[in-house]
Amino acid sequence: MEQEKKYCLCCNEWLMTGRIDRKFCGDACRNGYHNDEFRNRNNLMRNIVNSLKRNRRALIVLAEKQTATIAELAALGFVQDYFTHVSKCEEDTVFYCFDMGYKFVEGLSVHIVSASPSGVKAV
Repeated sequence: MEQEKKYCLCCNEWLMTGRIDRKFCGDACRNGYHNDEFRNRNNLMRNIVNSLKRNRRALIVLAEKQTATIAELAALGFVQDYFTHVSKCEEDTVFYCFDMGYKFVEGLSVHIVSASPSGVKAV
């Protein structure tokens, strides 16, 4: 009974020896294949997490002022589409990026808040 020729899924090198169900010629090809396979899936999540981190950094930079404009946040790379959670605080809606949050006040301004263990507090 003759075996059919099998080739590495990454570099297309002929797999002469080894197990019958072998798919790769070595560790480098196996790792490279799986890195390429999952790169696109992971890129979306990586980009979202990076945006969330950037949003948090922007809020921290402007936290001393307690209020900021959307333009000031945008200049620091802030993207309004990404936040980790939302909470209702009295009549306001607070959008959070991890432990730093913001709520809209008067037009294009936001009030920056910080989450504390006992609840929301102004920075």
